[in-house]
Amino acid sequence: MKYTHKFQKTPENNKTKKMYAGDIEKHRIFRKILSIGYELETSTLSKFSLIGNSDDDEKILLNTSSNAKDYEIIKKIQNDKATEEENEKYENRLEELFEIDLYTTQSINKNKSNKLVKDENSTFLVANDVAVTPFTKYLNKSCNLNEKEDGEDLIDKNELYTFDSYCDGKYKINFENWGKQDCGTFADVEWIVTYYNPKISNNIILDTFINVAKNLILHLSGLKKTKGRLVMNFSETDTEVIKKPENRIFYNLPGTNMYYIQTYLLDEEMDTDDICVVPQMTFSCHIKDIVDIFKEIAIDSINIFENHTRLSRERVNLINKIEKYVNKLFESYNKSVPKDKRIRENKNVGVVKSIKNCIFMILFKLARYFNNYLQDEKVKNKSKNAKYLKDTLYFNSRHTNYELYKSLKNYISEYFSNSIDDKEIITIVQTLIVQQNILEEFLIEDKEYVRKNAFLITNNLEKDNKKYGNPYYSLISYFNFFEDPIDEISNDWLEYSGIDVYSSTSDIKNHVVLCEVRSFARNMNTYIYSIADAELKNEMTNGICNRMTNAFKPDIPIISIKSLKRFVGLYEEKMKKQKK
Repeated sequence: MKYTHKFQKTPENNKTKKMYAGDIEKHRIFRKILSIGYELETSTLSKFSLIGNSDDDEKILLNTSSNAKDYEIIKKIQNDKATEEENEKYENRLEELFEIDLYTTQSINKNKSNKLVKDENSTFLVANDVAVTPFTKYLNKSCNLNEKEDGEDLIDKNELYTFDSYCDGKYKINFENWGKQDCGTFADVEWIVTYYNPKISNNIILDTFINVAKNLILHLSGLKKTKGRLVMNFSETDTEVIKKPENRIFYNLPGTNMYYIQTYLLDEEMDTDDICVVPQMTFSCHIKDIVDIFKEIAIDSINIFENHTRLSRERVNLINKIEKYVNKLFESYNKSVPKDKRIRENKNVGVVKSIKNCIFMILFKLARYFNNYLQDEKVKNKSKNAKYLKDTLYFNSRHTNYELYKSLKNYISEYFSNSIDDKEIITIVQTLIVQQNILEEFLIEDKEYVRKNAFLITNNLEKDNKKYGNPYYSLISYFNFFEDPIDEISNDWLEYSGIDVYSSTSDIKNHVVLCEVRSFARNMNTYIYSIADAELKNEMTNGICNRMTNAFKPDIPIISIKSLKRFVGLYEEKMKKQKK
């Protein structure tokens, strides 16, 4: 091998009513999903590549910050399509294994390794993710003692760590990141599965997630394992074994140079069943369908966890609210402009819906920026560990607002049969969106969340004004920034200012947008618990992930491989019964 429905009695007629888990289970709107992918992040493992021997004949394990975008560049290098700069930058990462085979659910179910069928329209990547975790915090407490006051390391990080395998001897650990990282930083693991051409169905989300689970379980079951100790070496005579636990498992994917080392802090020995993952989902669709899909995913019709249900209501309400005031923007705009500049839905329904959804996505991000991000105390105090803007975006567009703005302009041009020039289009966009009374009533929860007259369309700021482009001070200057940025680095002030920079972004092509569902772990957690038996419910309440997080409740958005296995079994039993 290379490497529920919930039923509820209705009082009216006492018939059984089928209650869908509207967030992720069967719904016709999910047929509009064109591609779908999942990221399963774990802080309990770090990935390494065996790259060769050092001068003193120690084997070297390399831990990098390489993610899916880095892999795209590495593929360019392998195909002789990279620039000289890219070749030089990625020289040390070319031996890193990223892609392993993804198999169909049907062939995995046959349980015969020689009968596995590769899914040619999908990819399965093993990438890295740099994050602050309990493990890295623990290491930093020790190794930061070995820095000078100016932050310069007294000990080279590549000389600091070794892994002493009880079977294979000592491995030297090296690191390569694009920027300076703390001495305790180990990039952890992110398994990324993408279905570029999935089978379209009402149940596309659960169908593909089950396949992800089966492939991850298969991958982990095939690892070869040995035990050893992770050691911090301050000098030849001053070393410290990283405990909790003292003995850690060292995994290798047979036939490859890819290794994993356990990176958890708990005074008990664990194996692959005890790996805890946080799942996220990304999907693509035509922009005209995006808000309808948002609505369905945001719904929680299972109502098991009070906290999840409350969050669901808040999110559905916000989606409905933004949709409502986008419609009000159109009503007000059409009343204020000549007939030949009006935008009416009955003229071109699909294009108008795309225009509205572009505006929706731009304003959704701005609403979360004003009402959530800027109100966070750590953000206000400019704390080092303040949240990111994307942390407030339970639906996170993988496109900057500038990309959405360009698409918006194109749709407006299409609506007017390409008969108006760029200057007229810009005027229409700004007149349509920057309407002070409507925005102050619907976009912000409190007028104090922006400066006075920030939404006034005549409140222009000159380009040399240090607040130019900042929507908190002037929304019209935020839109002007799209057309006339301060430099060529970015046309979106949120990106330019370093606020919206922690997500991979892409261009919008062929009317298709990509969106990350950052609330997916909660959706999945709710659904899993709704079909769980007593064994699984106990594992979700008192299991390894609860012990790691010290949160003994079933609604935490994290799941163990053990629970994932049990869920897959229960789900397949459920599907078999429904087919009978």
